[in-house]
Amino acid sequence: MRKALKIAVQILAGIALVAIFSAFSGKSHSSVSPLDTVIFPHDKVIEVYIQIDEAELQKMFDQARQEQYVMCNVVYNGYMIKNVGIRPKGNSSLMHVASSSSNRYSFKLDFNEFVKGQSLFGITKINLNNGFSDPSFMREYLTYEISQELGLQTPKTTYVALYINDSYFGLYLGVENVDVNFVRDRFTDGLGDLYKPEGKGANLVYIDDNPQSYSGLALQTNKETSDKSSAVEMLRILSEGSYEELEEILDTDSFLKYYALCVATGNMDSILGGMYHNYYLYEDGGKFVIIPWDFNMAFGGFPEFGGNSAGSLYIDYPALNMDSLPIVNRLLTNEEYLEKYRLYLGVIVNGYLSDELFGKRIREIASMIDSYVRDDPNSFYSYAQYLASLNTYEGASSLYAYNSIRVQTITKQLSGELPSRSDGSEGTDAAFGRVMPVAGNLPRNVQGVPQFPGERNPVNFDSPEREALASPQIQDRSQGQAQQERPFQDFGAMDFAADREERMRNLLPQENLTGLEPGGRVRNDIRPEDGPESKELSQGDIVTILASMISLGLSIALLNLKRRI
Repeated sequence: MRKALKIAVQILAGIALVAIFSAFSGKSHSSVSPLDTVIFPHDKVIEVYIQIDEAELQKMFDQARQEQYVMCNVVYNGYMIKNVGIRPKGNSSLMHVASSSSNRYSFKLDFNEFVKGQSLFGITKINLNNGFSDPSFMREYLTYEISQELGLQTPKTTYVALYINDSYFGLYLGVENVDVNFVRDRFTDGLGDLYKPEGKGANLVYIDDNPQSYSGLALQTNKETSDKSSAVEMLRILSEGSYEELEEILDTDSFLKYYALCVATGNMDSILGGMYHNYYLYEDGGKFVIIPWDFNMAFGGFPEFGGNSAGSLYIDYPALNMDSLPIVNRLLTNEEYLEKYRLYLGVIVNGYLSDELFGKRIREIASMIDSYVRDDPNSFYSYAQYLASLNTYEGASSLYAYNSIRVQTITKQLSGELPSRSDGSEGTDAAFGRVMPVAGNLPRNVQGVPQFPGERNPVNFDSPEREALASPQIQDRSQGQAQQERPFQDFGAMDFAADREERMRNLLPQENLTGLEPGGRVRNDIRPEDGPESKELSQGDIVTILASMISLGLSIALLNLKRRI
């Protein structure tokens, strides 16, 4: 008996010591993903360096409309990848930049373009978005966050300080590409058809049974094997089938959440606004799921509707030509679906978009990106416009004010205080009303609008020096002059970070740059030494500590029992 007790005590003591050592060794044993820690960290600005031949760079700029890849080397958040493809990307933003004196294009990086099989931890493509039509530099970032909170399958994002040939080119938003890697990571099967609608058929209106009639449903996966027949069948059922059939081929919850997201943020550069683009469709086990995409014109940034859409959008009639758009009309004319959609709207406006939480989030992001915005040499907007876009006063360029008005309007429509659908008297534009574009949302060096609308006291700054930033005279000054005139510290109510190096810079020392071999899909589980160490206890750490405490308790109890025996 004594021998057995002695052995048991030794075993338990050993377990306890191992558990304690593991818990406090400074390294977490929980699984970490390089997708979150290296490629798309969401709490800091990472640095991306592009090294490219100057002649190739100029060729890419001169032929931007062709969107052809040229070769470059990339240091992405400390990881060096050679022979990477880079090209301009975009629709309206690309055309506007190409027609101006600016070279601030959005870019797509493709690690696989010139070296087949090359990737960055399994990621082959990354988008770098230029902040077009967004003086706040936050619209897209914020909307993707709401999408993630709603439970939609959402691309990951990170802020990027982009350098080209060692010169700071500007602040960009890195966005995960929606492709075969994305669907394999998000869905159990991951082998279904992925579509990027753009063009004929993108409004998801049934035409006939011929897949060739839907040229705008562009396959992103299974291009050689899919005949699009399942997508055509989905459109037929959407047009003619019963709601029971609809439930079998459509993930209705994802669509209702997507509508609520677009309506809450006033995102009309979507299927709701008549453009019929900026979303993906994925067939997951026979059901089609909508995947959100491209939110730089959310929060009133769409020039067609401008900031006044904050108070003019009917929540129960949220699309232009809704009667001819079955993907929206069939769902929102059904009482059950309408109730769920309204529930999601309420969750958004009472949660993330409430004045207190939204204002807090704006301040947090501003503390992260402010100095990068201030120093951006190629920005579409002056720093004064950026500051004005964050103020709490009513105005076309104010992100906070737009959202506050929008939330009030939605809340009153949900309660019945305001009508939630048009009576038809407005005609075909009944969903919104027709308003003029707002200068405060349009790039100063693309469309020639005034640089700054002259709003008072941006972001509630009280200092006399910041009052000068609101002066209309700034619109006649060059960006360089405005930069010299504005103060660089003492950011008052916004509580901006004073130490840029400490809070944001994370580029590894040159000698530690990691050269990646082609291939290697190391997405969801890497060793702790391969990623940043966590300074906080993870759930696994807590469990380990508790287990060690229990083991110690048992050891002590057995020792006491041994002594008594």
